[in-house]
Amino acid sequence: MVFKKNQVSEEQLYSIVLEEINNKKYIEVLMAKAFVEAEGNDKKAKALYIKFRIESLKKEIPALLKNQAIRKDINNIRKQKKDIESELEYLKKNINNLEKKKSPLLEKNKQLKNTEIYSKRNIRYFKYILILLIPSILFYPLLITFITYTFLNYFLSVLLISIILGTIVGYIFPFLDRDFHKIELQIYDCESEITEINKEIYSTEREIETLNDNFTSLIELEKDLLFKVRN
Repeated sequence: MVFKKNQVSEEQLYSIVLEEINNKKYIEVLMAKAFVEAEGNDKKAKALYIKFRIESLKKEIPALLKNQAIRKDINNIRKQKKDIESELEYLKKNINNLEKKKSPLLEKNKQLKNTEIYSKRNIRYFKYILILLIPSILFYPLLITFITYTFLNYFLSVLLISIILGTIVGYIFPFLDRDFHKIELQIYDCESEITEINKEIYSTEREIETLNDNFTSLIELEKDLLFKVRN
């Protein structure tokens, strides 16, 4: 029995009872009572049944309306659950696609870092530093003709030159070595893309976590409403 409004008129009640009578869906207890009071008169018994049934419905209506409202809420909750399930399925597929997209990038990044040019970069740095330092060490005495020559001055000066040249070579070398610079740029692009994918995966996982929490809350709410309907 479904009511379109929160209140039921007398006409609606009579309509419900007449529909029951036409479909021969009598409430047996009420029909027996009506038949007894009518002393076997069928027409009078029918009229009394209608009266008793209307009185019965008036008592039932508040509970029926309440249950109807609760069932409507339950249906809304179930719809929300289906929407969440669809969204979760979409997000999980999105994560799988992102992982598939990231996998070849990780492999490519690994291969680039394992190339001989990149893996031996520190040795190449050191080689170029030595090439630059040797002449400065050998010809340093010519540079200090205007200052007092001491071993400490010589050592400190060479150390300072080593630091300066090492820093310069460390920054300039990748740009002078085209092959190395090309690989380094590829690694940078690859790692940048991996980072963006990881950010998107993290964001999607947090969204999934939130949806799972909402889904759990809806399940608990649905249980509470079902309990109210049954009781």
